Amino acid sequence: MKQFNQGRHIHGYPPVGEASRRLGLYLTGAGYEFIKPGDPYPLPSHPELYAFTWQRGRTLPEYQLVHIAAGAGEFESEATGHIKLEAGMVIMLIPDVWHRYRPDPSTGWESHWISFDGELPHLWGNACVIAPETAIWSPDSKLELSNRYQEIINLVVNQPEHVSTAATALALSLLAMVLGDRLALQEQTDTTLNPLLAREVSDPMVAKALKMIWTHSHRGLSVPKIAADINANRRTLERRFAQVRGRSVLSEIIDCRITRAKRLLIETHLPIKRVAYGVGFSSPTHFAVSFRRELGLTPATFRKRFRKRPTR
Repeated sequence: MKQFNQGRHIHGYPPVGEASRRLGLYLTGAGYEFIKPGDPYPLPSHPELYAFTWQRGRTLPEYQLVHIAAGAGEFESEATGHIKLEAGMVIMLIPDVWHRYRPDPSTGWESHWISFDGELPHLWGNACVIAPETAIWSPDSKLELSNRYQEIINLVVNQPEHVSTAATALALSLLAMVLGDRLALQEQTDTTLNPLLAREVSDPMVAKALKMIWTHSHRGLSVPKIAADINANRRTLERRFAQVRGRSVLSEIIDCRITRAKRLLIETHLPIKRVAYGVGFSSPTHFAVSFRRELGLTPATFRKRFRKRPTR
């Protein structure tokens, strides 16, 4: 196993064992960096696979989870655009997505990271648990998070013979901790994001329309298209929908889009323009008008008021 140690910079890249592969997730590296204000970055000691410069950035063939324990910096990727980093944030780097990041020269930073791959993270990606657009967030239990990272790094650097399975188990625990609050939020909003879960809809025509709306509202969806796709007369659909849901089909589409937009505004740093198009609105102006009509706030004000801030 290769090890790198430059004072307070420690990196390890262990071999991958077959036992870890069978678990569905295997650790390929771990490290800690203490970058003082004004220090050059990135460090030159990484293998070529992980090396990058701010000018050219990089893409990785595997996943990496970076934790900014102290300090501040900046991040940029194709999916998120430019984002300011603060202490307590984590960055989930996705394979084959160009990115770059660096500490603020005036503060430096202290960071931990692990790199990993396997069947499990790809399944999480397919389920949208992790995605390039939501690469940065501030999880709870930050002290516990730092401690868990340190356990993994110590094992990788000091006990390489135990890395294959023990470090994989610790990495799974760390990922569960980091992703836990995001999954909890999804569970809390499942009945909001899918009214079919909130209550059974006995009218099969309305049930089909609801399923289509809450599955495809981010696309160019319209009432005539829904009626055509479920083989229903438009006027009949609108009448029966209003009887069951107490509102129009169009109102349901807009509500679905705004519900998803609220989550993106709180959880991600995507520009409001990209949020608007991403949830299905035809323009940022239409999005802003609909959002304000529904909530009494502009999207920017909503994001500022409700976004989860990292604790210091």
